[in-house]
Amino acid sequence: MEKTILILIILVLLAGGCGRTEKKQTAETTMPDKTYVGTWHTADNPPDELILEIDSMIRFELGIYRIITTTGTAEIENNKIVFVTDCGLSGTLKFNENSILVTVDKSDFTYIQAGTTYNFTIKVDEKNLQRKVKYLYQAEGVNYICFDDGTAYKEIEDHEADESDLIISGKINPENPGNIKSNAAYKEFPTYLVFNGENYKWNFFDDFGHIEWGWRIINYHRVFSLFQITNFEPETANISAKDIQAIKETCLIFIIPENAYEEWMWYQDDRKKEYETKVIPSVDAQKRYLSFTLYDGEKIIVDTKKKQNSIIPPSALLYRKGYIPIMISISGESEEGTEQIKAYLSKSAPFERWSTLKEK
Repeated sequence: MEKTILILIILVLLAGGCGRTEKKQTAETTMPDKTYVGTWHTADNPPDELILEIDSMIRFELGIYRIITTTGTAEIENNKIVFVTDCGLSGTLKFNENSILVTVDKSDFTYIQAGTTYNFTIKVDEKNLQRKVKYLYQAEGVNYICFDDGTAYKEIEDHEADESDLIISGKINPENPGNIKSNAAYKEFPTYLVFNGENYKWNFFDDFGHIEWGWRIINYHRVFSLFQITNFEPETANISAKDIQAIKETCLIFIIPENAYEEWMWYQDDRKKEYETKVIPSVDAQKRYLSFTLYDGEKIIVDTKKKQNSIIPPSALLYRKGYIPIMISISGESEEGTEQIKAYLSKSAPFERWSTLKEK
């Protein structure tokens, strides 16, 4: 009898174990240690920036290059490190062994969408924080980074790139320049750069005043279009407010030329009608100076009496709200020019990551 009872107890215990799902243990999220304190960059050039302070909570400053700089805090919630910022961004921080992943789950900021991620993989040496990227040229998987202290750095993104293709007998290959070493020196001129005393010029512009392929930053400003203008007034304190016309919305701006006025008037009517079909209004430059506010809050002032890109006096500018204006041809565009304008007006084109930009 006792043997029968013992067998029944064993069967009951076995039956109770059947179908039971074993619960997996989830690692508990803890606050990161202070080795993460400091400045982090993404691998993009120019990089985005994350500056961290860690005590009872995480305090940080997030800088997305030429888009926004915002401050925020982060704490552990529901086993995640959750952050909020002062510009309506919220999401999570994930601290990996040698990187920090920022994921935006919610955004009230127009230029950053929910779902965007930023992977900060580079812990910055504090002594190099004062340098800013003034020029950036990309070619064949290589970045040529020029800092505002006059030094330049060559970074190979594509590790399969053959450097022998970039150098000809120790000289710069005009079709594929590439012998800039770390901390090399460069000199800047209105329309070109020269590295280490080389005779070859790295031209910014072609004969039409359009930016050459490969340039991603010129004079601190990102290049979103090859038709982008680059000459802004460096000293604005002495410009009277009554001489400045503020351009606040997307529009086509006509600039009256000093010569060939009748021909310009003929083409002006054609361009006005063309852009009406795009639902873009036209305005005349009624004052010498035009001011524009960029998406990061920077204000630029353009002198309509000066040549743009140090080469050509513009007869018409196209302004997309928040972006540096581009030059258009008053007499009409080529097929390539039409594509440049279409890309400039596109909602997504200016926000492509640098690693995805390809020459067409």
